[in-house]
Amino acid sequence: MGGLTIRNALGGPWASHWLVWVSLYPPTTLLVLLRETVTPFPHWWWPLLSATAQHLVVGVVIALGAALGRRRHTVLPLAVAGSIWGLAAIVRGVIGGAVAGSVAGVDPEYVFRIVTWVVASALWVPVFVYTLAQFDRRRLLLGSLDAARRELDSARDMTAESADDVQRRLRESVRQTLQPVLDDLQGSLSNSRESLSRRRLEELSAQLSRVHDEVAAVVDAAGNGSAERTDSGERASVRRAFDVRPGRPAVTALLVTVATITLIVPDAWRVFGHLAAIEVIVATVVAGLFLGVGPAIALRTGHRVSVFPGQAVTVVSLVFALGAMTQVMLASGIDPITWHGLLITPLLAVSLILASVVFALASALFRINEEAWQLISETRATIEALTAENDEVREREGRRLAILMHGPIQGRLAACVMALNFHTTAAADPADEDRVPAMLDSILAHLTDVSADLVALASLDDRAATPE
Repeated sequence: MGGLTIRNALGGPWASHWLVWVSLYPPTTLLVLLRETVTPFPHWWWPLLSATAQHLVVGVVIALGAALGRRRHTVLPLAVAGSIWGLAAIVRGVIGGAVAGSVAGVDPEYVFRIVTWVVASALWVPVFVYTLAQFDRRRLLLGSLDAARRELDSARDMTAESADDVQRRLRESVRQTLQPVLDDLQGSLSNSRESLSRRRLEELSAQLSRVHDEVAAVVDAAGNGSAERTDSGERASVRRAFDVRPGRPAVTALLVTVATITLIVPDAWRVFGHLAAIEVIVATVVAGLFLGVGPAIALRTGHRVSVFPGQAVTVVSLVFALGAMTQVMLASGIDPITWHGLLITPLLAVSLILASVVFALASALFRINEEAWQLISETRATIEALTAENDEVREREGRRLAILMHGPIQGRLAACVMALNFHTTAAADPADEDRVPAMLDSILAHLTDVSADLVALASLDDRAATPE
């Protein structure tokens, strides 16, 4: 999981994600309602129907455009992504003008509608998509960081083990793996004593050979290093990912102010006149001051609060900004017609809220995500160093265990296999049949000794390696 480039962010899955489409429905609908305030539609619901139709068609255009683009590109080039969003803005303007012209009988004003939607899309959509992509990456990075910390704790716990602890754990693992197999084999031999045919002896020989091979495999596995690490795919909670300290609040406030003015002022001027547009500009600038000053003071003083530590200051500043904006829109007197302010204020509030969240996160997430990625890289490097040390101890103790196991345990198993193979491959002889019970007794005795050796190994009794 490397750094998130601009192309990966804007041309990745978030470029056409349904969440972007759904999130932009409320502000675009409010903007259409403001735009059609003085349009003489025959019924009140026509502007709402126009806004909904525009949004549905735009969703189809973006989905189809992204699907076609991804036939050739896994990640859409910036030019392709921008073209899709631009085409969607043009379609939105054409539909809005067509509905106004055909239903209300007014000038469709295609140029004004298309230009304003293209400008709004150019300012808002890339930042919105980029923020969501970085936010999703933030959740993945936090999940990977949690996994890395758990892995680091485990590696430290293993490093704290002594060589004897490692040896004891390996031996107990070998005993727990092999003991049930030996018990099953002993039971099979005991139950077959009274009806032993050559074919049954061949089956027992093959079964015992598998036990012998399994002993060798378990011993070899005991000395292997740690398993290869895989990246965690878990995501942190949305609440935790929102805990982001604001970064560069002055720049963020400036971007929020410019984006909001660009979105609302053209329609406010067109519908209500220049005084309403000036009032919107003043109200937005005042709100931007609150959005910039509050987080700047918090960063300078290092203030933290208990709930949503990173975003609480931004939220509090936004509340004051909305209050100041409402006061200007309704009581400043710049536009003497109060109901103009009443109609514009809801859209202005939604725009400020969305812009504050999106631009604040966009300015902070890149820096914080890079810091998280650096911390994950450092943690992984520490894990690799500890893992190498742990693997060295494990391999050394595994070789020591292999020396013990290759002595009496595998020797006795090999003797049992040879005895059974001799009776199954030799020519039939009545005298051999009389020696089969004694041979089985010897094999059972060997298997009992092997079980005892495994118990001795598990108790760190190296005398198990010494033949009797």
